[in-house]
Amino acid sequence: MGETRAATVNQSPGQVVGLTFQTLLNPADCSSCASGALLLRAANFRVRTVTTVCTFSVEVTIVGAKTGSGCALEPDPSVVLCGPVVADITSPSTLSFTASVPLPANCCITGPAFLRIRLLSAGNCASPSSPFWGFAGPCISCRSFIEDPPSPQGEACADGWAANPVQWVDADCCDPTPSLHRTWGSLKTLYH
Repeated sequence: MGETRAATVNQSPGQVVGLTFQTLLNPADCSSCASGALLLRAANFRVRTVTTVCTFSVEVTIVGAKTGSGCALEPDPSVVLCGPVVADITSPSTLSFTASVPLPANCCITGPAFLRIRLLSAGNCASPSSPFWGFAGPCISCRSFIEDPPSPQGEACADGWAANPVQWVDADCCDPTPSLHRTWGSLKTLYH
């Protein structure tokens, strides 16, 4: 769920602390979940570093969605659904890789939300200007929002990005727990 197309380009405005990428997550896109609810397990994103092995820090949050001015939905950072989770990401021996951050247990969404990944520190990956996020093109409008401080949050395509950041969540169906029929006698034994 999210942007899962193969990364075609690696781009980033540099090591801007606070650089934030947000991707729409819509349970309605998951036809195999009859309940319309998703249990989010992990956040993933494609990234490239210039040096072979280095470590940088991110913050991952699932935030709500609200009615937008240019898009039907846009991120609502004032509504935190899960997280934030702070993680140090260490690149493997390959330069381009998928980073994964486990989400808190019981992170269920029942309606549209956004996966929000914010760069906290470029760490020792800061030579010359990495990490670079993987992007998939062509850009699909209203799927991704980017905040590039000091610029405010904007829709990726409208702000001149030619592609969407490749980031998604691993999810399972979040089925409600059924109510089981109990007898009056069994209920009384619980409170006697």
